[in-house]
Amino acid sequence: LRSDILQALLDHYPLDVLSHKDYHGNTMMDYLLMNRLPKSAELIKMILEKTLLARMDMWGVQNWRVKMHELIESAEWTGDVTSRQT
Repeated sequence: LRSDILQALLDHYPLDVLSHKDYHGNTMMDYLLMNRLPKSAELIKMILEKTLLARMDMWGVQNWRVKMHELIESAEWTGDVTSRQT
């Protein structure tokens, strides 16, 4: 899992990268949520920070943004894939 490539894609094409579906109808996030490797949790956190927190900057809700950042950083996913999908 190459975080540098994902970072570059998110910098230039965030919505396109996240919403693109493959032949099977799955998005990149679908695969990350099903992946049991610890690296996938790091990538999910990076995506949330790049998309969610970046958008919050434009909304002017600093307190909420700080709280969301803390929640993202403290998130710990287990090997149980179903816990990632809830």
